[in-house]
Amino acid sequence: MEMTIQLHSEGVARDIENLQERRENIFRALEGLRMALENLMGKGPDFVQDIEPFLKIRETLPWPPPADGGKLKAQELAFGIWLGKQKSTFNVRPEAAAQALGYVPPEVEELVIAWATYDENSSEEPGRYWSATRQKFRLLPVTDAEKEAIAGRSRLSFHSEEAAKAFKAIREQCDLVNYLNKTANAATE
Repeated sequence: MEMTIQLHSEGVARDIENLQERRENIFRALEGLRMALENLMGKGPDFVQDIEPFLKIRETLPWPPPADGGKLKAQELAFGIWLGKQKSTFNVRPEAAAQALGYVPPEVEELVIAWATYDENSSEEPGRYWSATRQKFRLLPVTDAEKEAIAGRSRLSFHSEEAAKAFKAIREQCDLVNYLNKTANAATE
């Protein structure tokens, strides 16, 4: 007969909450990037053609990465779009545009800031957040399977009831020692 013991149920709830919060941060960063790109382009961006190059900036950087962390590459990509929108009134390469023009247009700067926000909250699979039908990013909920996997990391299974009882007794003793230490530390402070 196999027995299962849940180790830290409060930790499981916290881990699920942390995963949901991380996904919300990624979603907000991705959607901010999409909206900044839409503002720069004047139309809704295509995921593969327009958004993906910004999502892959980190992959294209040399090792070790430059001190700017990729912001110059994001600015170069944004300037490429901005210059294309200007109908070639400027004969400037995107990588030299800021220096040649002497300023950075607000929509380019907005896109660079949005990219930096995404870079801080990046995902290994940003495409999972993309809704092809809505042409926007969507928030990914934590699925039941993911919740079960998180809970599974906090479970121990025993093949005998004696082993489970012994573990529970040891755990109770550890909890008691931790409580006494905490109480003693609080009394000395």
